Amino acid sequence: MFEVFLTNRAEKGIKSLDEIKLRRRIEEAIDALNHTYFPKRYDIKKLKGVKNTYRLRIGDYRIIYTANFNNSQIFVLSITPRKKAY
Repeated sequence: MFEVFLTNRAEKGIKSLDEIKLRRRIEEAIDALNHTYFPKRYDIKKLKGVKNTYRLRIGDYRIIYTANFNNSQIFVLSITPRKKAY
């Protein structure tokens, strides 16, 4: 089981969402990260060139996170639209 932390940037990303349905989907995805760093029901890819950093796709939005396996922690770095994520 992992402990999930949101950065200030990630919290702002969630708060900026107007659509309630999308916000709920993103919160469910973050909750799934509590159980494993790589939930199989989501589209997740490892980011190249950055150690233990992944992106999780929810529609047109991306959740960028890093996993610390030694301490069983996940840090959600940002939640942004795809255009701004990369």
